[in-house]
Amino acid sequence: MTSTGIPMKRRWSYGRVLGVTSAITVATLAVTSCWETDVDDNLHIRNETSEPVAVEYVLTSGERVDLDAHISPHSESLVFPPADPDVDGEPRCTTGPIIVRQGATEIQRFDPPVCYGEGLTLTVDGVR
Repeated sequence: MTSTGIPMKRRWSYGRVLGVTSAITVATLAVTSCWETDVDDNLHIRNETSEPVAVEYVLTSGERVDLDAHISPHSESLVFPPADPDVDGEPRCTTGPIIVRQGATEIQRFDPPVCYGEGLTLTVDGVR
């Protein structure tokens, strides 16, 4: 018996249970606090205008890259801004603007950084 009135053998059992429970709790916290992306880890553009739009991305060099040449009115498109060769690593944010055009006219611009690590939808409404 110990001074608490609990037999020594039982005290170790409670200690083991407490230790295992603590280990499970810490492991669970470590797993759940890790950063996870959504199932959809991409960038979407939604066209809420009454005409088709084209979307391009401007690299830091000034080069323009088409992301989607035709997004119909009231529809959505998945786009993939390319890795900028002048920027180290694989950023989850854009380094240049995303430009939306109707014909040759720029109707909307999304200035950097646009971060899309957990899925993001940019809405095109023609308002700058």
